[in-house]
Amino acid sequence: MLTIYIGNVFINQGQPTEHGPDTQNQTPPSSGLPSPQLSDQYNQPVVPVIQHKARLEPKIQKPNLPVFAGDVREYWTFREDFRHMVDPLYDDRNAISILRTSLTGKPLEMLKGIGTDYDACWEYLDLYYGDPRIISDAVTQDIMKFRSLKEGEDSRFCDLAHLVRRCYNILKQVGKESDLNNNHMLAIIEMKLTADDRKVWARKLQHNGEEASLEKLLSFLTDEMKTRMRATAPVRSSQSQGKVNLSQQQSSDSNDNSTRQKSVSWKKCWGCESNDHWPDQCTKIRAITVDERLKMARENHVCFSCLKRAGKNHTMRTCNRRKRCSIENCQFFHHSLLHPVTGGSVVSVASKKNDVALPIITARIGTRENDVIGNIMLDSGANVTLVRGAVAEKLGLEGKPISIDIGTLGGNVQAHQTKIYKLKIFSNQKEHTISAVGVPEITTV
Repeated sequence: MLTIYIGNVFINQGQPTEHGPDTQNQTPPSSGLPSPQLSDQYNQPVVPVIQHKARLEPKIQKPNLPVFAGDVREYWTFREDFRHMVDPLYDDRNAISILRTSLTGKPLEMLKGIGTDYDACWEYLDLYYGDPRIISDAVTQDIMKFRSLKEGEDSRFCDLAHLVRRCYNILKQVGKESDLNNNHMLAIIEMKLTADDRKVWARKLQHNGEEASLEKLLSFLTDEMKTRMRATAPVRSSQSQGKVNLSQQQSSDSNDNSTRQKSVSWKKCWGCESNDHWPDQCTKIRAITVDERLKMARENHVCFSCLKRAGKNHTMRTCNRRKRCSIENCQFFHHSLLHPVTGGSVVSVASKKNDVALPIITARIGTRENDVIGNIMLDSGANVTLVRGAVAEKLGLEGKPISIDIGTLGGNVQAHQTKIYKLKIFSNQKEHTISAVGVPEITTV
């Protein structure tokens, strides 16, 4: 006899068991489950399948505590998030300890003398960072400092739209949205747009018969931002069009990319475009003047600390080789090849007869628009400043005609019909304006 037990259902087949006289004709107890059916092929019961649904409970990562470093634009959001996460779960003594771990820089220094008074900490922070007027000033200054857009700057247009939206949200949070929604600020935002954008904005207002407002300007900026993002999306670029043969297109793309990489590849030395040496070892760079080096360095976007090309993650402030200039008494962080020449040296004898040696220094002379590197001879016994006429003409100086008698070494006096010029001498960060009399020659030594 075959006995099968499924849940509360007994199925007996064959002879009676030893527990009863005859269980073949007994009715199985009812359990509420569907009765099994016998298969004709194997004469075996078909067991019903009962499906159980498992409940999925994903683990959600706990949010990190907000951090405040002193930016007044972020203070209100930091305060609301912190108090929402911490105040319901911790008492004041524990909350102030957690608050200190969420502050950095100046805000943390300010709370050192307060102790454990949680409410006093927030009052102190509100005093310095929570004033709506200070926040409003900072936000409006962000818009005023934004450089006006130029034609084709679609990415900066999106930056402007994000900036105006963010500023409005911050002012709305502190109840000062009216500081942005006024004619003065609207005019400032409009002046940041290009002339064509202002025409589109004015045409839209005129078509709808509406007055300018911040809400409508935000709507216009958002619509234009979406349009420009779609128009400049990679899927709509010309590079993705006309791909008939994939293998040919890939090979041509690889050739174009390799050619493009070769065309924009940078050499180790930006002075002579060579890979044999670094810029500080280049004889061409060492042969030119400091001002010419500075000009070439700016044109090639060079790091002033190591003389290598700068980039997004390599600037003079973040350079790993950043150190003070090796020239004596120089406190600036630049390479020694970029150190301005300010010292003088005796290069000749001005009069062999009297054995007089006059020092000569090298400096930039001229005007702010046009200057040259020139030699300046220092004569402590002279009562007039002279400049060669050829130098004045090269600088494009316009002088006043004068008549002057000039005494030279040896007691000789010569009368000159010449001009007196105004020019500048540049040294380090300073400039000095002098008056100089033009002469054909200063010395022949």
